Amino acid sequence: MSVLTFQPIYQQRVWGGRKLETIYQRKLPDSTTPYGESWEISDRPEAQSIVTTGPLKGKSLSALWSSQRKEIFGDYSSDNFPLLIKILDAQTDLSIQVHPPST
Repeated sequence: MSVLTFQPIYQQRVWGGRKLETIYQRKLPDSTTPYGESWEISDRPEAQSIVTTGPLKGKSLSALWSSQRKEIFGDYSSDNFPLLIKILDAQTDLSIQVHPPST
């Protein structure tokens, strides 16, 4: 199995900036909008990471989690992929937040 790469999901934020373009050499969807977050890995219903290359190209993280979980990710029992991985571009100070697991 080769390394999986995913299409980033950009999130507009009023506190965001445009450094994702310069630091990571990315083309953001809109040339004037501040993007505060790039979701690199997401298995949220409204924001699905999609594989960008290789034999699994076009498949969503959710589909891989459902159909090939053990082969790709190992033996986990969660209903969906348990992590949301982000890169932030904050132009102002942000608060620190901790999100404990729901029970």
